[in-house]
Amino acid sequence: MLNTIPDNNVVKLFVTDKLSNLIINSGEKADYKSSAGVYTYKHKVSDNSYVGSAFNFKDRIKSHKDQFRNSESKFYKFIAESGSWDSLDYSILYVAPNLLKEFKSLNPLYNLSKGEIIFLVHITELLIKTLEQSVITNKSPTLNSELSVYFTYTSWDVDFLNQKALLSNKAKSVVVFSEHSNEPILGPLSIQQTTKILGISKDIVPRYLNFDRYFYSPVLLFKVKVLEMGISKFNHKDPNSFSHRAKVNHEKINFKLEGLEVGKYFALDENKVMLSPNGYLSIREFCRDLDPNRFAELEKAGNYKFEYISRYINLNKLISTLRGNVYIVANPLTLQDKRRYGKPVPVYLKNIETNELTFFNSIASLCEYFKIKPFRYKLYLDTNRIWKDKYKLISQINLSQNNENE
Repeated sequence: MLNTIPDNNVVKLFVTDKLSNLIINSGEKADYKSSAGVYTYKHKVSDNSYVGSAFNFKDRIKSHKDQFRNSESKFYKFIAESGSWDSLDYSILYVAPNLLKEFKSLNPLYNLSKGEIIFLVHITELLIKTLEQSVITNKSPTLNSELSVYFTYTSWDVDFLNQKALLSNKAKSVVVFSEHSNEPILGPLSIQQTTKILGISKDIVPRYLNFDRYFYSPVLLFKVKVLEMGISKFNHKDPNSFSHRAKVNHEKINFKLEGLEVGKYFALDENKVMLSPNGYLSIREFCRDLDPNRFAELEKAGNYKFEYISRYINLNKLISTLRGNVYIVANPLTLQDKRRYGKPVPVYLKNIETNELTFFNSIASLCEYFKIKPFRYKLYLDTNRIWKDKYKLISQINLSQNNENE
């Protein structure tokens, strides 16, 4: 990439100078609201830790918490099992320059081309990802799903250097923000121009316009959000909720819900015949199997809520999917379990007198079995505490370890 940019290019001269005089600082005095670099989360009780990198520490903290309930990552699972974010200490390890932000602050009147923006963003990524890999190699954090760091940059076209990103203010309506910066990187642009430059379908910009929600640009290779000129701030409502503003007003489905397995969701055809006898452990799994095209579209846009399905659970309302019109149903205890605990928690119940193990696919099904109300199961899960005088609660992960210790 670097060799294809003319030597007299202002951006190349800036980057070359920064790299030749590069200073990487420790995170002790970092401005977490605007700095880029490497950070860590460490569990307050155990030695478990997570290492990551960010273009903006404040934005990364927010995105972690936004993704928390919709991710299957090792890190987020640990947080769910350990209690909350309060069980972790956050600290910044290293601070690196955010080249896009620094260049714009030094050259406020310079109109960056699309290629120059890509160049600045990905050189910054190279710096912080290299730092991140170094820390991971040395510390071997236990909560990282992968111990190898991957770069988002995959291709480069020298013609990007000649494609204007910042155009005149006349007859333009949209500015574009990167997930890596609080400053606009493109615009003002018309919606049609924005669609073309970002390489997205024509309905994406109107859907996300003025909402504080990012979507992925296959051309820029990172996530962006769009704001209309003249609007001072983003709307914090979910942009995908605009198509569902009408109040849901449907009767409950006429089906024996109590007979369904607790902790799972099921699909019925138009005649209310079971399509999925084994069920699905999550709405995400339901959508991925029955409506893969819509699933891919929502996932690419960074939306993991699948509201067009979840809002009709147990209602007499057919949902249009790739496999036809279906109903989605679940045992009422599944919904109760999810409201109280989030994702259903599979657990083994061990009788310490007989060593007999009984598996429950959720806390709700355990409570149903004993005819009790939901309780604070985390006080007993994978601890030495005895529940009801003769039981231990053991997670699937710790079952083999528990057996070895005994």
